[in-house]
Amino acid sequence: MQLFRRGGGGNISGKTYGSGGGYSKYFSRPAYQNGVKNITDMRGVPDVAMDADNYTGIQVITGGGQYQIGGTSIGAPIWSAVIALIDSAENSTIGNPDPLFYQIYHSSYYNRSFSPIYYGSNGYYSNSAGWNPVTGLGTPDVWQLIETSAMFLSPYGARLGFIPDKGNFSGLMSNLSLRGKLSDSIMTDSSYSNSSDFFYVSLYADQNQYVESGIVLHNGTYRAMMYLRNYELNRTITGPVMNIPVSKNFTLNLTADGTDIRSWSGGIPLSMNAFLNFSGMALPYVGESIMGSKDNYSFVYNATFSNTNGIYRNGSLNLTTGSLHKYSSVENNYSDISVSAMKGNFTFSRGLMDQNSYGTSLARRLIMFNETFAYPSRISLSLSGNITDVKWLINGTALNSGVNYFYSTGGSYSVEATYPGNGTAIAYREVNVPAVMETALNVNSSVSYVTSAPYLVTVDNGISYAGKTGSRQNIVLVNGTDTISLSSAGFNSSEYHLPARSYINLSLEPRITEFRIFTFQPDSSVTVGKTEISGMNGTFGPYPAYVRNAMNITVSSPGYHNYSATVRPYPGSEYNATVSLNPLNTSLIKVSGYLFDNVFGFLVSGGIIYSDGHKVAFANSTGYFQFYASPGNTNITVKSPYYEVYNGVTDISGTVSPLKIYLNPLDVSISSRVILSIGRYFPFLFYFSYISWTRYTGPDFSHYVIYVSSNPQFSGSSSIILNKETSSYAFLTGITPFHDNYVILELYLNNSQQYTTESVKISYSNPFFTAANVAITGGLVFYLWLMIDYLYFRRKRNRIV
Repeated sequence: MQLFRRGGGGNISGKTYGSGGGYSKYFSRPAYQNGVKNITDMRGVPDVAMDADNYTGIQVITGGGQYQIGGTSIGAPIWSAVIALIDSAENSTIGNPDPLFYQIYHSSYYNRSFSPIYYGSNGYYSNSAGWNPVTGLGTPDVWQLIETSAMFLSPYGARLGFIPDKGNFSGLMSNLSLRGKLSDSIMTDSSYSNSSDFFYVSLYADQNQYVESGIVLHNGTYRAMMYLRNYELNRTITGPVMNIPVSKNFTLNLTADGTDIRSWSGGIPLSMNAFLNFSGMALPYVGESIMGSKDNYSFVYNATFSNTNGIYRNGSLNLTTGSLHKYSSVENNYSDISVSAMKGNFTFSRGLMDQNSYGTSLARRLIMFNETFAYPSRISLSLSGNITDVKWLINGTALNSGVNYFYSTGGSYSVEATYPGNGTAIAYREVNVPAVMETALNVNSSVSYVTSAPYLVTVDNGISYAGKTGSRQNIVLVNGTDTISLSSAGFNSSEYHLPARSYINLSLEPRITEFRIFTFQPDSSVTVGKTEISGMNGTFGPYPAYVRNAMNITVSSPGYHNYSATVRPYPGSEYNATVSLNPLNTSLIKVSGYLFDNVFGFLVSGGIIYSDGHKVAFANSTGYFQFYASPGNTNITVKSPYYEVYNGVTDISGTVSPLKIYLNPLDVSISSRVILSIGRYFPFLFYFSYISWTRYTGPDFSHYVIYVSSNPQFSGSSSIILNKETSSYAFLTGITPFHDNYVILELYLNNSQQYTTESVKISYSNPFFTAANVAITGGLVFYLWLMIDYLYFRRKRNRIV
């Protein structure tokens, strides 16, 4: 596909058309337009653009009429739809999208999310790469813009890591104090108050494995929050919404012991049970995230972490500063949250330069370990600093040479790392392994005829097990109470809090099944199970029901054999069936056919068919109908909403072909449609061309526009505006041999409707056009010669006299 990055518009006789744009005389430049090329101190418009050329416009059908429209009336709804798609993808409402779009403009994602308009003008300003006062940031690449918006709307922030003086730590504590919001001028705009600040203490292994606990601040309130991420496992718990205290001081702490994770954030206790297989790899961190932001201009509190200490058996450990990580879903430098350090206090702010240089490696040697969630658990050991030649001692007993792991079903272990040659100690750590057990799990379906439904079970550590109902499998649980999530397509998801034991039985409960039955025959009754369901125009339902056993469906109608069927729909599905009853009178002939819209030709649903004045059938959703009638001529009548009543006579014979019945829309006739076309065109005298068209005679006439271009895409086209409704022809110039020209005509109405013709190609490649012009030219030359000859001889005679 070739992309034409040209913006249309201009100025004719002091009147502008096409793209608007420029700079405000009254409104100053908003913060989100800071640093944008071509922007003055005043508000620049537009922000974005959309293809609104009527020639490449959108076909719409309204009021029974078919139109191709352009302009703001189609560009604005398309942009509304794009914003709605972004909202839907984020499951939120972004409100004013401008801050987001300009933030994308400042990133490397701009050219993949927007198509800048490089060429053209609006008569006052010209297009150029990047933002310009004709087409703004450009037109969207919708799919890419949705994906990019999702990244920019994701949390971003910074976290500062610490190294404890010993490896034996289980958490982190710190005091947090707020110092008010930034005083940047961009903060004076209240539209930036939608985001939230999350200040937290953390046990952090990597970007996929961590637990954070702290307070979320939003519009003068706060709430405690704990968030766990372990690859695919994401769990969040929150406390009540509280008013921020006048002192703006909070205490934060986080401890993780085995599967028991506890925190005390801002005076609110939170707890969570989870098997942290990464706990031995995690280090203590403090940090800040900006959540729910539209851009990097969100409110940010200046906040200081002080009295920051590691936790070990209710005591504290000394910490030294480690490394600063800035993170986001966009790119490495997207987050502008920085940290400054002074006398053991760590201040998070926007845009501050680091006063200390943070290293990226551990200054001390720490024993790190991973735990696999299995029975028994495998404990893999490593030493910071990439030291691999290590002798490991577990409870004083050395592992075999080259082995760095041991197995456990739970307990506390003293782990020591020494140099193999001389046994000198390098590091020491106590490793606490949660107790695990193996459990036999059996999942059954409460639906009698679904005996092998696939399901997924997730244990609170985030490990999932796939299985099928009716078969037993072994899973691993942690001693104590476990959270078990059970899900299966068509069944309700369930969450159980169960004590670990050797055998567990769970049951899948079905979701509601919706029944929809269509029958062609009028006066029908439909029963699902033991319930008669209501219907209209042949459609019965939707009827919701929990189905655990096979259901019986019965359809009956006077004069027809009853229909009965036993069905076994899958839980949570929609059961749709079309039923045609057979008549008791076997001499009747089956008649079938379709209903069509007589204007546009599409199939019409919901019609009612009458035969000799008796209601005999309904048309289904595809416009198809069928009924039974006696042989001979039959008067057929069709009634359908929004259409005129149809009446016709059909000969019913032994072999009736499918009937095609065309219905005329109400209040619409073929003659009322605007049919605009260029009827005749003719290149004339190797420079001019004559064109004529079907003249519009309706109300609300505004003007005609004739576009002429040397290419079928109409880039770089010239135009002629005709303001008389009676105009039906025009002469064009510049039509020369060996050059193709393309012409379209557009009609503009005062009610914003626009109509366009198909383009016509005018050239001398047609032999008839060439021969006719040669004949015309020859005739004109001959006539001119005769006139000259006549005048010459007349003058000569006058002299003789």
